[in-house]
Amino acid sequence: MPKTLTAARPNKQSRQDQLASTWEEIGFAEFPIVTTSLKRPAVDTLTFVERLANDDQGRPISRSWKMVGSKEYGLPRLPDLDIFMAILKLLEQHGYEKKLVICTANEICEIAGIARGGQTYSRIREAMIRFQTTNYVAENHFIDPKTGTRVVSEGWDIITDHRIVADRVGGRSADGLPPSYFAVSNPFLSRLRHGKVKPIDLALWRQLPLGLAKPMFHYLDKNLYQKGRHEVGLRKLSQRIGLTGVYDLAQLKRLCGRPLSTLVTKQFLKDFRFEQSKMPEDPWKLVVFPGPRARGSIRVAGSDASGPQRIADNRITKNSTYLEADTDRPKNVYKAWCHAEAERRYRALPPEELKRLLAESLRELEQGHHWKTAAFPEYFRTRMAERRVVRGLAKGLPSFEEWRVSATTLPSQSSAPDAAS
Repeated sequence: MPKTLTAARPNKQSRQDQLASTWEEIGFAEFPIVTTSLKRPAVDTLTFVERLANDDQGRPISRSWKMVGSKEYGLPRLPDLDIFMAILKLLEQHGYEKKLVICTANEICEIAGIARGGQTYSRIREAMIRFQTTNYVAENHFIDPKTGTRVVSEGWDIITDHRIVADRVGGRSADGLPPSYFAVSNPFLSRLRHGKVKPIDLALWRQLPLGLAKPMFHYLDKNLYQKGRHEVGLRKLSQRIGLTGVYDLAQLKRLCGRPLSTLVTKQFLKDFRFEQSKMPEDPWKLVVFPGPRARGSIRVAGSDASGPQRIADNRITKNSTYLEADTDRPKNVYKAWCHAEAERRYRALPPEELKRLLAESLRELEQGHHWKTAAFPEYFRTRMAERRVVRGLAKGLPSFEEWRVSATTLPSQSSAPDAAS
């Protein structure tokens, strides 16, 4: 009796693994790609400036990020951030080989985790138009990966041209182009090919509601990498996420509280709090502590080949510590443990001992080859001294071989990031 042939069902879990993460140039996460407005912002240009240091003549050195939208369509808005994540994933799926990517609206919906339908397709169309008509200008922001020097000025847009239909159709259009596609600019694609990149947890992204939780996750995901905590002034945070409108400090705290609580619920953050800072221009700061799903602890092994290949090519350098921290990679687990243990010892220092170590670290920085740090703002000098103390505490930890012999069981992937929280 002949066997009955049945059609093979697609592996849903395998598809979810393929869409679990993607890659992003870290410079795209430090300043906003979109505004947080749901409607058209009142202005078509936003500029963010941050002072870095002084040069040899005492003149300030700053970095800036400018978004210039068109008068017709305005600046990209909060819903467009979902489309941006889909653009990153689609470029990864095509291996970053060409700037033209064939895709449909339904594929964008699947990656971004948004419902299909006429209203969503209009949202995709409007996002593509705004990304095509918005220029980004970065000064002293990006760092050349070969020379290590800052790029004085770089301008680009994300989309150069596009044509989107709901679902795939065969053949080509009368003009010879695919029936549905988008094309990105050469500088944007070059940043993803050759820049310093980090993973993004798209599985977590799709679980977040449309609101401030997404731009906050986008910013904090980069700044919590390999750190046991991150602190940022509230006014500075409002710029980094592209917050439009004018708010006082009390309003900012209320505005940030709900999305931060959402990130705690999703286990991206372990805790957060608002504290007074020593900076008169930004008197209140946000302090966040990473949860189990922060700092790149996601598994990228199930992603497309381009992700693991980047690790093999040393494209991510030190930021790859947590990418594959699993029991089959004990050295990565050891690095994660060392970082968490050094942070724990730093936080456990008595106040007088901590004050003494920080003072010694500052003196060493000013007397050594870091003599230019005297011209840095106080906040940067303090952060450099803190990291120096943490590195000093790490020198007293067991070596890899000593740790491996003494450890009865290796820490799990989730426990390594948790220990630093």
